[in-house]
Parts: sequence; structure tokens; C-alpha cells
Amino acid sequence: MCIRDRYQRRVRGPSSNLASLRTLSTMLSRSNRPPVNRSRGRTELGRRRKVHLAPGCSSIDWMRLTDSKGRELAGIGSGPLKVISEEELALHNTEEDAWCAIDGKVYNITPYMSFHPGGVIELMRGAGTDASHLFREFHAWVTTDAFLETCQVGFLAKGLPPDPSDCAVMHPKEYRAYTLMDATQLSPSCKLLRFELPDGTSLPWRHLLQHVRVCRAGEKAERDYTVVSPPDAVGHFDLLVKRYDGGPVSDRVMHSLVPGDELDVKGPLTCPGFEIDPSCGSVLMLGAGTGVLPMIQLLRAAAAGLVQQQCGLICADHKAEEALCCQEILGLIPDSSQLLRVIGETDGRIGPAQVMAVAESLPGPTQVLICGPYDFNRAMLGICNSIGTFHAVTCL
Repeated sequence: MCIRDRYQRRVRGPSSNLASLRTLSTMLSRSNRPPVNRSRGRTELGRRRKVHLAPGCSSIDWMRLTDSKGRELAGIGSGPLKVISEEELALHNTEEDAWCAIDGKVYNITPYMSFHPGGVIELMRGAGTDASHLFREFHAWVTTDAFLETCQVGFLAKGLPPDPSDCAVMHPKEYRAYTLMDATQLSPSCKLLRFELPDGTSLPWRHLLQHVRVCRAGEKAERDYTVVSPPDAVGHFDLLVKRYDGGPVSDRVMHSLVPGDELDVKGPLTCPGFEIDPSCGSVLMLGAGTGVLPMIQLLRAAAAGLVQQQCGLICADHKAEEALCCQEILGLIPDSSQLLRVIGETDGRIGPAQVMAVAESLPGPTQVLICGPYDFNRAMLGICNSIGTFHAVTCL
């Protein structure tokens, strides 16, 4: 099927040349957009900006490639589509071998890396996972088969976890309703929400860095949030939620909840692609905003002796009043040389010198974990790659 015919399935009228395809692309990008934080030009997640694509990597170039390569892009030969378990899907989580599931279909997104308008970092957030909620948040107006049809590997087979008895409190694959006990305003844009668990129970602690996925009953918008309550918390679990103006989940759902309201939650879920290498002597964490929350999980694990590596942290916030968990972080990192907090432009920007200063206070080899808004992740990844001495660098 030619490029023109493929687009004619989605819009009325002929599309006879590249100019009309560009017009169509503009129309699609302007319609049905998710809510945007106008002050920064980003969606609820703070990640809306596109990256500069290399020559030959435009959407038109991708359509040409799919027409010329066809099913070769899926990487499974000419055989039939496969039924793929979640365990098998999770194995494909690197830039050289990346699969993701969207609405029950599994795609090989490896050949699409260079063509993704949001860049490799954003595309890798869904690698090895069911990324349906991410896709709907950023591309609710797009049909996946329109540009990934030739990359389809098979269909996702969802089953029960190996030990269903561990799911009495919360299930990683089924939404259950939980009642909000309390809501505390921690900063102008952040709330701590405490949800009730059955008496005497705690949230299962299955993963080193774990989060839950939430949605309001009857709605499609979903969002992942880091669990901030300690592993031994009894009878409740806590989520810290930053509000983005117009955000379909943070603003319209999470910050509108009052005690007694119910929210659908499933989990705990793990962060794909991150494992501590036992050969490393330390983990250097670079976080911004709420991106520091999974790092607090790691710091707690290290303080409890569950992680043997030393941990260092560089965290950035726009304003001092937006800085999260300051006192707990100070208690978890008593060595001041292993902690750097940067507030807005007052303390200057994080550069190679600041990263190296903290890294040199840690035993090597050092593994790096990055988590924050898109621009922060991209900048920190560039700095770490320019330094070139780290054992591994992972963006959450």
C-alpha cells in the first residue's frame, strides 16, 4: 500500500503529494491535543517539546521506509504474528532491542528510534512494557497501525502473576478501588495523598523502585506515581502528586480528591530497564522535581542495608518551596560531599564540574540514575556521556 492510500484511510479526500501530507500532519498535530501547561509548553508530565531529528528521519521518511521494508521492520521474518507474554516483552528493553505493547499489540520500536519526534529517551520509557497509557496520554489522536503496522511482532497475552496469593492487598494487573484517607498540601503545587489499605496490611514490596498506576473509574486517562510511604507502613500507602494545570490526571483527578473519595489503583509496578549492577561501588542519582521520589526509595533501601552500594544525589528544583523531602534526604545522606541541591538560577546550573564533584566522593565504578522532566533528562544524559567514565547511565 502506498503512502497516499494509507493516509486516505484516515481522512477524506485525496492526498496526492508531499505538500498535502505535510498539511495533514499539521492538522493532526493541532487537533485533540492533550492539556498543555501553557507556561512551559508541556503536557501534564512536563514533557512536550520535540527534539531535532536528523536529516532523513522525518515522518515522511518513516512512511517511505515502511513502504520499502515492509514486514522486515518487525524483525521476525515472514512468519505469523506471535502471542507474547509480559515476561518475554520485558526482555526487550534496550535501545538495540526495544519492544512495547499498545492496546494489546506488540511492536518492535527499535527501527523507529531515530524517527520519534519526542526523541529516544521518551520512546524508551515504554520499552519492555505495556505502554498503552503513555501512548494515550501523548498521542490520543493517533492510530498506532497508521505508522507501526509493519513493526508489529504479535499480540500481548496477559496472565496472572506467578504468585497470585501475593495480590490480596493490591494486584499489578487489575484495578481496585482505594479510599483516600487524608490529603496534605506540601507545596503550592504538590499534595501528599494517603490511601487506606485493609487493617493490618502493608503494600507488597516487590521491586526496588516501585510505583502504582491510577485512574478514575470510567475514564481512560492513566498515570504512574511513585509510592512514597515507607515499605513497613501499615494500613495505608502514600502518593505525592504534583499538579499540572489542566492535567487530565494530576489536576482533574488527583488534586480534586477529598477524603472519602475512591481511586482505582493497580500495582506495585517496577521501573523497567534499571537494575543495580553488583560490580558497581556506588549509584549517582540526578533528579529534578518529583523525579527525586524514586531516588528516595533507593536511599531508604541503602539505609536499611538492602543495597550495598553507596549513593550520591544531585537534585534540582525551580523554587525552594517546591523542594521535596529535604529533611529526609539530609538524614539519608549524612556526607555533604555526596549531596548537591540546586534551586533555580540562584545556585547556577548543573554542569560536568558539579556532577564530577559528587561522583568523585563515591567509590567506583559508578552507575548513574536520571529522573526528571524531559529537558532535564536530556541535559543530564548529555553531561554523563560527555564525561564518559560512568559504568552505566539509565533514564527513568
